[in-house]
Amino acid sequence: MQRKFVEGSLDGESYTVATAGYADTIHISVYKNDKMGKVFKCQLYPLIGGALNEDGLIANVVPEVLLGSGDDDVAGKFYTETIASLILRQRPSESRKLILGLGNIGPRDNNVTEFYKKELLHVTKLVQEARVW
Repeated sequence: MQRKFVEGSLDGESYTVATAGYADTIHISVYKNDKMGKVFKCQLYPLIGGALNEDGLIANVVPEVLLGSGDDDVAGKFYTETIASLILRQRPSESRKLILGLGNIGPRDNNVTEFYKKELLHVTKLVQEARVW
């Protein structure tokens, strides 16, 4: 098992990313101000060709809600798709399951402000620093 732990801050908010790589699963927990409230999963499939959709995400990534959110959580699913796509771009042969825990990040009402755009980039950077794939 491989583990990493990375911290950072953005506009006075603290973020912590903890990752663990197991034989069949990649666990990524993203805490905001030491809190996490929802968990998603998706199966990663080896990337064949350039299977990108119109958003630049991997087309075969399908996030599922496990805890703390509903199927209408667009931000949570988008973070899951983004991080899964990041993993598959960096390791196209990856076939483990991704379990992603998220703090209170992303817009609640689909109103994407400049802060949420910066937050997405910040969280993605922290996840890359805590890479275990």
